[in-house]
Amino acid sequence: AVTGFIGVLDIYGFENFDQNGFEQMLINYANEKLQRHFNRHLFEVEQSLYSSEGVDWAYITFNDNRPCLELIEGGGGNVGILSTLDDCGGMGTSSDRDTNFLAQIHQKFGGSKGSNDIGNSKKKKKKNKSQNSKEAERHPNFITPKFGKDREFIVVHYAGEVRYTVTGFVEKNVETLSNELKDLGASSSNVQTASVFAASTSSVPTSDPNTTPARRSAIRGVSVASQFRTSLQMLVVDLECTNPHYVRCIKPNSAKAYNVFDSGEVLRQLRYSGMMETIRIRREGYALREEHESFFKRFHLLLSSEEAKQGDGISHLVKVLSKRLKLTDAEWQIGHSKIFLKRDLASKLEVLVHLRIRVAARVVGKFCRKIARDRASKLLTAWGKHRVHIMRECRKARAANKIASVHRMHKARKSYTASLACVVRIQCLYRRAAAREILRGLRDPYSDMDFKELEVLHQGEVARLDVAVSTKDFKTAADIEKSLIPLKEALEHKRPLTRTVLELRIAEVQSLLDDAVSRKAFTDCPSLQSKLEDLISKRVDLPTMDELKSAVSLAEKDVGDAAARRNFEAAASAQAALDKAKDRLDEAMRAEGMSPDDRAHGGNCRDDALFQSRAELEAAIEDTSAKIDEAIATKKFNVATKYQSELDELEKLRSIMPSIDELTAQLNELKVEVEKAINTKNFQKADALQKDFDALETKIADERCKAKEASSTTPSSKDNLNFINENGESITFDGRYRLEEEINRFKLLVAGAAASKKFKE
Repeated sequence: AVTGFIGVLDIYGFENFDQNGFEQMLINYANEKLQRHFNRHLFEVEQSLYSSEGVDWAYITFNDNRPCLELIEGGGGNVGILSTLDDCGGMGTSSDRDTNFLAQIHQKFGGSKGSNDIGNSKKKKKKNKSQNSKEAERHPNFITPKFGKDREFIVVHYAGEVRYTVTGFVEKNVETLSNELKDLGASSSNVQTASVFAASTSSVPTSDPNTTPARRSAIRGVSVASQFRTSLQMLVVDLECTNPHYVRCIKPNSAKAYNVFDSGEVLRQLRYSGMMETIRIRREGYALREEHESFFKRFHLLLSSEEAKQGDGISHLVKVLSKRLKLTDAEWQIGHSKIFLKRDLASKLEVLVHLRIRVAARVVGKFCRKIARDRASKLLTAWGKHRVHIMRECRKARAANKIASVHRMHKARKSYTASLACVVRIQCLYRRAAAREILRGLRDPYSDMDFKELEVLHQGEVARLDVAVSTKDFKTAADIEKSLIPLKEALEHKRPLTRTVLELRIAEVQSLLDDAVSRKAFTDCPSLQSKLEDLISKRVDLPTMDELKSAVSLAEKDVGDAAARRNFEAAASAQAALDKAKDRLDEAMRAEGMSPDDRAHGGNCRDDALFQSRAELEAAIEDTSAKIDEAIATKKFNVATKYQSELDELEKLRSIMPSIDELTAQLNELKVEVEKAINTKNFQKADALQKDFDALETKIADERCKAKEASSTTPSSKDNLNFINENGESITFDGRYRLEEEINRFKLLVAGAAASKKFKE
């Protein structure tokens, strides 16, 4: 499998100090090597761009620093400085060996004679006379200093000249680790130690055939310079196999301070990083590259009208400008999508465009000034004529202005008077509306409250009334009862529409419609018929109480079935439907004046609070039994079933509402217990029993009075009650149920008349 890598190479920059030694030599050698790779890479990028655009680039060259590299590392049949340094590791002191090394490089690269290199050195006298007489050729990148040449030499790098001091060169180049110690480390039983020494002892073949091979001592091994050169060559080999990208870091100042720009320091970094050479390559090439369309749009102004008619396009523009400016193809070339030109030529073209625009601006300005002068002369002539006409019309205008001012004054006064009257009228209407709103609030203090708020307020007032009655505060009770009258009217007026109320209204409208037909008042029939149809259409949105209860029962069954199947998602949706059905039922029951708690009793049973005595309960039971018999007789079995369930509920109330006989039996039992307590002298118990005895006796008396009243007010089954309604018709009531229906109808009629403010009706 093919594997790759992403590497980051961070190297020292080019170094040039006051005194440069062996370390600076190696660092600058590495920078020279990498700069050559950078120059070649940059030239190849430029070459690929020119080739893709079809531009001739044969005459563009880049500054090759290979002579400097050959001077340092050797090659081309010559021995380099590093190889010479490896040969100078013989006997003698460190200073003598450095002097010998300096003399050899001056002789080989500086063009100096062997006898005059260092002076009176004994080792120089032993050199071959033929070699001393022959003057070596001077290397272009090596300079022998005029002063201090016994300790220094100068190398011309790509970034500039660097003066090196040879003190310690030979000593630092010697490998301090012997071969025997390396072999011993390589044979270590520790794997990591053996790998480290094996890597140091392995010889890496050089990839550059022009480079002098590293020399190896039998005792000390390969020198430091040779190892560095080998490692650098391996790095270059790796770089040749990669796609490099270069990042040049430039410090604006050496003090690391903000808002400080040291131009000399920046220029030095640019020179040492090789950017000057990069800029030179770009300048030797075509520094400006621009798209055909953009270039033509910018510089087509340089064409005259005749030249523009002769041709079109970038080729025609370049041909005309080349002929006019006497330019060659080396100044600019046309690529497939871009045009390449020198920076000097681009600046010259910019100046020409600027001059052309200025000339055109002058021509346009001259033309505009001529037009302005013509217009000014015509304007002055016209103004003179107009002035004469104005003077003639001045007297007429003053007279007309006087007349117009009087007319405008009259018109403005009339408009102001009308506006003032309108404003006064609007203010009057606004104050009347505000006063009407205040009066409405005084007349109906409950106009801003909804049905629920009124119901809560009504319950609170009733509770206050009960408290006032229980505390015998009759004055407060009278005030509360007086305030309850408008409260009840507002409550009935804002009571939500239910099915029961809707049916009563339908019956009322139907009776009015029938009455109108009987009186042949056909003009009233369309409105009544429309109102009746509107009320009938609302039956769909207002289900009956039984339908709402059936919906609640069905929803409860769905919840139970879903829970039994453990289908919790369906149970959740069914529960939501159940809550919605219960809320709708509670709202309907509240609108009917019933408590939502009655829903638990099925809605058909009656509360024991409706009956004040056992006699009333027995009368209700007797009435319900009669309704059952009547429903069975008319074969209305559904109605009979409904009344039967109501009868069962009423019979259950007998257990909590005892009869007079049962109360009398309880009274006798209490009497016996009171006598026993007195006989046992338990007077405290006797007192409590006596209170219960008195209360029960009072209750029996009340029951007898209520039973007597019920028997006196309840007509016999044989007698029928007659009533004359609002239309003058005689109505016969054959039962309590018919009477209650007529009472409810009259209540709705009264509420409707009060709502429409028909107080006489």
